[in-house]
Amino acid sequence: MHDDEVPIDEHIVRALIDEQFPSWRGLPVTRLATGGTVNAIFRIGDDLAARFPLRGMPVTDARSWLVSEAAAQSEFAQVSGLPTPIPVTIGSPGLGYPMPFAVQTWVSGRVPGVGEFADSDALADDAAAFGPPWAAGISSNSVAAPGHSCRPWA
Repeated sequence: MHDDEVPIDEHIVRALIDEQFPSWRGLPVTRLATGGTVNAIFRIGDDLAARFPLRGMPVTDARSWLVSEAAAQSEFAQVSGLPTPIPVTIGSPGLGYPMPFAVQTWVSGRVPGVGEFADSDALADDAAAFGPPWAAGISSNSVAAPGHSCRPWA
């Protein structure tokens, strides 16, 4: 998808998990088919998911981004009334994958298809109703992948 996309597959993820997190050895590793272009997402067993950045960047930049994301996820989880992924750890580069990666809890549900809710008034109404109560409790630091931007939450 990108000229600078980093290859990652189940074999590499399996080897990284086995090497860095021995307690997760033997848990199934499955790549999720998503329309995302920033991260490849892999399920690890029933309760975890790992996100691997797809665009090459310096290790320090990738780690800083993942740490900032984890902080925002933790903050959001504290004020959200909805089930949200909780950061678990950040893995290190190795075995052919050049950047750190994030592991978080998995929230059951299904991954929507690309554009599936593009014209959904109901989803827009739900998002609008959901936003204001939690937006005030989140810091004003926006977290975006390097090379991407995001609007402030409030």
